[in-house]
Amino acid sequence: MELDDADAGAAFVPQYDQVSGFLSFLLMTLGPTIALIPLLDRARGRVANWSLGLLYLVWGSAIVMLYFPCRWYADLKARRSDLGGWLKYL
Repeated sequence: MELDDADAGAAFVPQYDQVSGFLSFLLMTLGPTIALIPLLDRARGRVANWSLGLLYLVWGSAIVMLYFPCRWYADLKARRSDLGGWLKYL
């Protein structure tokens, strides 16, 4: 069976009902990222003026602030096996 020029291109077009999950994921990840690029570009100028010491201070503060909730959550997962079904994914 021979394909003419119109049918040859159609053979490589994916069926969108089969890949709808992929397209939704692509739109959910790329859409907000593309929308935030101008905002992040403007914020970059202000962040670039930070001294290295201030940057280390902010980084260390974030680590200390996140340590306690993460430790609490790890203890919760270890203690509560009845919640284990959905907690293993978080």
